[in-house]
Amino acid sequence: MSKSNDFVSLLRNTTNSYKFLFLKSLISRARNGESLIKISELTTDMLVMAWYPNQFFKLSFGSQDKIAEIFNKQSFKYKSDIPVTSPEFEINLRKQLTERLDPTSLSKLAVYVQYRLLHPFFDDDLRGKPDHQKNRMIFEMAASRYDSRKPLYNIGTDKKSVLIHPEWSTYIKRNSALLLQYIEFFWIEYLQKNNPNIPGIINKSSPPKTRNGLKSQKRYWEKFTQLHDEPRCIYSDTRLNKDNISLDHFLPWTYVCHDRIWNIVPTIGPVNSSKGNKLPSIERYLNQFIEVQYQAIKLNSISNSEWPKLEAELVIDLGFSAKNEMFDDCLFEKQLKSTIEGQYKLAAQLGFAQNWVYHTPE
Repeated sequence: MSKSNDFVSLLRNTTNSYKFLFLKSLISRARNGESLIKISELTTDMLVMAWYPNQFFKLSFGSQDKIAEIFNKQSFKYKSDIPVTSPEFEINLRKQLTERLDPTSLSKLAVYVQYRLLHPFFDDDLRGKPDHQKNRMIFEMAASRYDSRKPLYNIGTDKKSVLIHPEWSTYIKRNSALLLQYIEFFWIEYLQKNNPNIPGIINKSSPPKTRNGLKSQKRYWEKFTQLHDEPRCIYSDTRLNKDNISLDHFLPWTYVCHDRIWNIVPTIGPVNSSKGNKLPSIERYLNQFIEVQYQAIKLNSISNSEWPKLEAELVIDLGFSAKNEMFDDCLFEKQLKSTIEGQYKLAAQLGFAQNWVYHTPE
């Protein structure tokens, strides 16, 4: 059996997150030349990779998964001003996980995965065997058939490390980019299956290297403040101008993971800082939000050179059947309100704080 076929079989019938994360950690370390790897290092890697989709974006890993339970039971919160786009982010997150989580909980992550990831190498021998015997059998066969069957690794006699087979080390170094892309594809598919109604899964599986700027969006809302008779912040009622506006994602960016213009509204810096990743009060702000959005499309449609691209996004995202429909104020309100309210409910179910209201500092 070829290495490629063996590798493809590793993620077949995967029903929890452990295999994806353990394998991704293993490939990443082997790519960098490691061959004898402590299981404790691999399980810490798993939590580092899991934190971003599970805790930052609140994605479910499935009903059988225990990773979220580790974060939640131990009340782990990442505490740092280092942004997720920084090269220092994962280093700092790893340090906090190592210092603040109970080592026993980390070891529980590896009770099965290092054995079951090897299952495909010994399918014929394991067929029909009860689950309680499989770990022992896999452990023994990985050692006794290390040179003949050439499994991905064998497990140390103390069961605290794995040793990657030399042929697999060579294969991984030559094909690491492709192998990691393969894992990522099925990881995203797995997350989408467990979060069917959540937008932007592909952007939530791992931290971005950079965050997109908002230059186009800033020009759009600056144009609004210049052309509108009396532009005001929907949260604070502050008069807006091109010099004091700060752009707010009405539904938090950490939920939608996009910068579409229909979810952005101009505000001022103190309001934006206060709101953070909270969901604003629908009852208090939604009607004003929709009115500002409608005014902005009318003003930008006649004066913004970037309008054709923005117009296409609005038509697709808000479900208009024709471009001119968005200029019908009643239809625009209906489509945007339906979009916001539907996503708001899902975000609230995921645990995003809701009903935020701005209070002017005294």
